[in-house]
Amino acid sequence: MTASDDSAGDVLSTRRHLADLAPFIDSARQCGMIEDGAFVACLKASLAKAYDFAVFAENDAKEATAFFSMGTLRSICEDIIVLRLVSTFNEADQKSVIMSAIQGPAFISALERQVEFFKLFRPGQPIIRPGTMPQVKIASHDSHMAALWARNGWPRRNDPKPPPTEQMARKIGPGTVDVLYNYIFRLTSETVHFNPRALFRTGWERDSGARGHMTFAPSNYGRYFLAYCRIYGTFLLTIYAEFFGDILALPDSAKTTFKVLRRALALQPRWPEIVTFEEMNQPVPKGHEILGMLQHFMVAEDIEDGFIAAAEKAKTP
Repeated sequence: MTASDDSAGDVLSTRRHLADLAPFIDSARQCGMIEDGAFVACLKASLAKAYDFAVFAENDAKEATAFFSMGTLRSICEDIIVLRLVSTFNEADQKSVIMSAIQGPAFISALERQVEFFKLFRPGQPIIRPGTMPQVKIASHDSHMAALWARNGWPRRNDPKPPPTEQMARKIGPGTVDVLYNYIFRLTSETVHFNPRALFRTGWERDSGARGHMTFAPSNYGRYFLAYCRIYGTFLLTIYAEFFGDILALPDSAKTTFKVLRRALALQPRWPEIVTFEEMNQPVPKGHEILGMLQHFMVAEDIEDGFIAAAEKAKTP
């Protein structure tokens, strides 16, 4: 399976449309920290990462190494969800959430873990160490953040830490955004956590006469991993336009290009699945290609406002 199957939405057209977005992205990735503020700066950094990943997947990623890039999809997906939720907060609370992640107790904890690691495995190397952070300041920070999350939708939580991303996804899009998150989470978990099925699928039995003997390499499933990076990298990129178009002051030209990208994705003959026919040694169903393409064309007509908006309409009784 590959993302470059012949279709109106082939990889070459996707590559061209991503290039058409470059002027907008080049402008959007510019940031004035004072005038933009912490939240918009964070959003711009996330958009730049998502775009650069989509371009990388289309232009530079290779089948032999695509497996090692798939975890980036999860970071992009989580960026979208957290930033979408925080975008509904007032400006002061937006800043508090961003700055808490940069300077709060979680940052101090990261420094402490760094000290432990280098003391044990790399003694003598100069490192940044945590300064003094009075307990009363931590307590004050925790109280402030617990109150922030309470007034923004988690009144019984009484916890300074952000809610789990899955809960955020369910809050901003129950039945749509949480479905997207759970799918990307499950896919990428198989690339970063221990999973025998994910390991065994990289095996390839080249000699049919020596059953049970195979060669393991992620590149054996490279076409699949590359298709995943390409399809879902561009898919996630289009959601920035849907969720943050007003904040990013999306020009009409970019809006049009995002619509064309959605259509190109919708017309792909096949999106990669988590569990595939190939790995289960089952034939890919044949004989419904024309009906499937007609359905893809219908979907392409329904995503004018975005994939999430179309999904919301689809689940409405």
